[in-house]
Amino acid sequence: MTATTIARPGRNELCHCGSGRKYKHCCLEKDNAAASAALKAAAEAEQQGVSVEVIDPRTLQPLDEEALVSSVKKTNRAVVAHEAVTRMGFGAEVAAVLQYQAFDWLDAPIERVGAKFAPLPFAPVMEQFVVPGPDDVLDAIRRTVGR
Repeated sequence: MTATTIARPGRNELCHCGSGRKYKHCCLEKDNAAASAALKAAAEAEQQGVSVEVIDPRTLQPLDEEALVSSVKKTNRAVVAHEAVTRMGFGAEVAAVLQYQAFDWLDAPIERVGAKFAPLPFAPVMEQFVVPGPDDVLDAIRRTVGR
């Protein structure tokens, strides 16, 4: 991971994974369960010339809306990734917050990445099909930056 930054609101710190350059392409909000997929996708996007800021909200209630909105103001784009189903999941609430508070800064629609609308299977191979992975997140990043 060459230049991925994880912002952890509420902890007064930024964890830099690599160089501390500014992020101009995309803001990726994710919940803790999607951490691995988000970080792998951000690292791959970085290799393709797209800088991504990964925001880890840490808590859903209270939600640090200020950190999410300030990231969108920097990048002008947002991808929300989580393991719950896309419809009516946590990502829908984050997208609503961003749409309401950062609409004027968005240059592209908010991309949402979540599980397919299906019962969570027991078999690990089937679970990999339902739960979003790094490729799903990377596809959303590409869509939002137009690549």
